[in-house]
Amino acid sequence: MRLNGVKVILEGKFSSSSAYSQLEKQCKQRIERGLSEVAVGVVYDPGKIRTAIHQKKIRDVLSEMPLSVKIWRYGQSEDSDNQKGWNIVTIDGLVTGIRDAVNNVASDDTLAKAVERIEQGVDTMASNLLDL
Repeated sequence: MRLNGVKVILEGKFSSSSAYSQLEKQCKQRIERGLSEVAVGVVYDPGKIRTAIHQKKIRDVLSEMPLSVKIWRYGQSEDSDNQKGWNIVTIDGLVTGIRDAVNNVASDDTLAKAVERIEQGVDTMASNLLDL
């Protein structure tokens, strides 16, 4: 999906011993391959999801269910610990985290473009001065 022009991918897994490392790898790959600027890993309780589907109360259960979430964004520094950076949030916290990451990527991009324009201006001015 796109939010404010920023590509966002959500990857989810049922809670398991390998869920965190799998999501870590998948989310990083999405960014490295240029498929997204923000990648979100979500680990959730399979029992609660199955109960919600069975009872047709998915929206109610999801709004209250704790989710283990980690968000990666383009240009973010690397960390080597798969468990580092994972937070337990509700769906509202997930939305806030995604919004913050999108805003960071958008502002980083704006800053990079501004720096590039300034550098071009300095180069043009230097070139014009040399031609005098």
